[in-house]
Amino acid sequence: MKNVILNNGVYAAVALISINLLSLFFIGTDSSNYGLGEIVGYTAIVLSLGFVILGIRHYNMLNDDTSFIKNMAIGSGITLFPSLWFGTYNVIYIKWIDPNFMENYTNYSLDKMKATMSAQQFDEAKVKMIEDMEPFNYLYFQFIVMFMTVFIIGLIITVISSMILKFKPIAR
Repeated sequence: MKNVILNNGVYAAVALISINLLSLFFIGTDSSNYGLGEIVGYTAIVLSLGFVILGIRHYNMLNDDTSFIKNMAIGSGITLFPSLWFGTYNVIYIKWIDPNFMENYTNYSLDKMKATMSAQQFDEAKVKMIEDMEPFNYLYFQFIVMFMTVFIIGLIITVISSMILKFKPIAR
């Protein structure tokens, strides 16, 4: 079980970081590409967490003692790797690669809101958004948010995979 978790966890982490580095290279850090960057980022998370499904399936193919709980443990263990790596990547990105990211992203978001709101609504939303963005100035908060983003998506994939692969026998 440990080897399945380790191998698939590292593969998932490498896939996630590789896709993000490729998008950094091809899309860049310009604020005009933030929308596309979000799409690529979430797609990378979901695709890399495909290793959760592969890991659970691989374990079930090799072992007769599978259960929903074991599948959950395997999927959660695999999910920890890309979650930790992506949290770390995000800290490195914000600290060294694009140190103005939070300011640029806030301005990008405010511009999007301004285009869809009345002046009064925008002023209220701007105050709220600036207030809400304050915790993002701390790297540990950035790490936790990005860790939890990947981990929660991974848990959803783990639950679905565990249910399907437990109740649907795999031909050996």
